[in-house]
Amino acid sequence: MASTIPRTYRKEITDALGAETLYVAFFTNSMSTWTGLSAVEKTYAQVAAIYTESTGTGYTIGGVPLPATSANMAGNATNINADANTELIITTALTARFAVIYNHTSGLIRSVTDLGGDYTVTSGKMTIVWDAVNGILKVA
Repeated sequence: MASTIPRTYRKEITDALGAETLYVAFFTNSMSTWTGLSAVEKTYAQVAAIYTESTGTGYTIGGVPLPATSANMAGNATNINADANTELIITTALTARFAVIYNHTSGLIRSVTDLGGDYTVTSGKMTIVWDAVNGILKVA
């Protein structure tokens, strides 16, 4: 049995997500993949209470705001796009394995991205370049 989300409801979801203030927080390899998180761990605070958040000068616990986001509907999918690269100035070492994007007001997690391995910055800039086609989040 297949299910479909009606286009009018996807439009509501798209508009709501596009209006959110989103933050991205980084976690070390102590965090498992998103599928390893339980149904209870649905907010940033719940995840931060269990897993180790990355630390470093220039990075604030709780993450950083995505500079600008927009939402659009493409075919049968909703894409949330970051309109600009997120850049952090790191003055000491920071290691991250997972990026957690969440609604800064409610704390609800919107996505978890595995960076594919430990990403380490020893000094300087950390620039996150989001997927230009699929954005930071795709609801298909």
